[in-house]
Amino acid sequence: MISCKYFNDSKSSSVLTLLSIVIIALAVYWPGLNTAYYADDYQFVFDEPASKIFYYFAHPNKLNDFYRPIQASFLAIVQTFFGLETWPIHLTQLSLHITLALLVYIVILEFGFSRLHAGIGAVFMLISQTNVHAVLSNDTLSQVGGTFFGSLSLWFLYLFYRYRIKNPPASSPDIPSGRKYYILSVGMLMLSLFSKETSASFPLMIGVLVLAVNLRAGIKKSAFKKGFAELLPFIFATCMYLCVWLIVVESYPTSGSANYNLNPGANIIVNIATLLFALIVPVSSVMLFSLLKSGLLLALGAICILTLTVALLVLFGLWHTSRRLIVVLIMVFALLGLFPVVLMNHVSELYTYNSLPFMAVLFGIGLGNIFLKAGTYRFGRISLSLMLCSLIISHAVAAHSKARLMADNGSRLMTLVKQIRPYMDNAPPDGTIWLRKPTTTEIEYSIFCMPGFKVMASSRRLWHRADVRFHTIPPEGISDISPPKDALVLTLHGEKVVVER
Repeated sequence: MISCKYFNDSKSSSVLTLLSIVIIALAVYWPGLNTAYYADDYQFVFDEPASKIFYYFAHPNKLNDFYRPIQASFLAIVQTFFGLETWPIHLTQLSLHITLALLVYIVILEFGFSRLHAGIGAVFMLISQTNVHAVLSNDTLSQVGGTFFGSLSLWFLYLFYRYRIKNPPASSPDIPSGRKYYILSVGMLMLSLFSKETSASFPLMIGVLVLAVNLRAGIKKSAFKKGFAELLPFIFATCMYLCVWLIVVESYPTSGSANYNLNPGANIIVNIATLLFALIVPVSSVMLFSLLKSGLLLALGAICILTLTVALLVLFGLWHTSRRLIVVLIMVFALLGLFPVVLMNHVSELYTYNSLPFMAVLFGIGLGNIFLKAGTYRFGRISLSLMLCSLIISHAVAAHSKARLMADNGSRLMTLVKQIRPYMDNAPPDGTIWLRKPTTTEIEYSIFCMPGFKVMASSRRLWHRADVRFHTIPPEGISDISPPKDALVLTLHGEKVVVER
């Protein structure tokens, strides 16, 4: 999968490169490596997990409307052997993420660029602040795995074509056909699709790659025919997945106003712009949202100008490359990676992960070219070096801070559980505990900022009283959901749970 030829300077330098990547990853993501389950993570916490290891390939998850059997099986195995310990989850996801960074490194070298280009791309992939949601959540192996296997599917298909070009069957009948790469590509696509629904973008990328290779090799008519024949196994794999998905799932995407409803319209443009901005912005998205909510438009504008500057530098570097066809193809893949989530009403930065490997390749090529062009001038070399270091440090600090926020949320949930459990134990059969949201100035953003009782969402499996329900009400109360006079109402004073009445 990762050929040693890309690390052939010496054994010591190869080991040093790999060791450096691992150390950087651990340093950045260390705070979140044992983040406890919180919020909707509990949709994938199973009763009797040993019996659920293969169960969700053929059965729906009653707590989650999506079909993610590989993730469900993996979490069932972890919970069988490690209980609710989460470090095996995070180490697995981080290992896949590191391998993806190495793949970015290799792809850039394969396209004829220098180790400087490859190093920039790999580091961007490794520490980009937008990937924290995917890498450190307890229920996102589906996202990391989908991108990992989908990217490998493209890589193996590329290796198949490269092998076929270098060893034409007519001129080299005794040389193996390289069919193993093709079979591996189809297999990786299957694993990607059964990881997460958003992997539907990878069959589209494969179609574009097959068409591009065959168009370049021959006339259009024969290219389409040959390309279609080569696509048939991928089409079959995708159709097989869709058939299983349609049989197992109990709810399907529909139009409407809810977050996960599809709404093909102006929201597509807004979603694409939002996700691309999230991929490029060099500061924490939490900080960005906080500035927006606080109305600090001057600081927000400065960050937008900085982001635009970085984007323009990358585009300028990409324009001055001899491999423009490759660059255009990678750009197409980066855009396709945002499908089909851009059709939804609401998008999360989690969904940028499908496009992140391709953006990392573009960043590596673009910024690498800029650096080499400026390298002939001492002032330019120093300026670019400082800019690159600042960019790397900014992403690393942002990713580290987001990892710490996630760990804090897991700890907060455990603190709340400990305080609420006595009230749960004393609740009447089929009772309700009312939770009044505290008045707070804290922002609420994604899985990173979850004030009040927000971290308790979907956490009923923490309690041994399945008959008792929680009902959350806003600070000011609403007449049609006001608790009865004799109801137990809990609220928060700081981090302390208190009885309101």
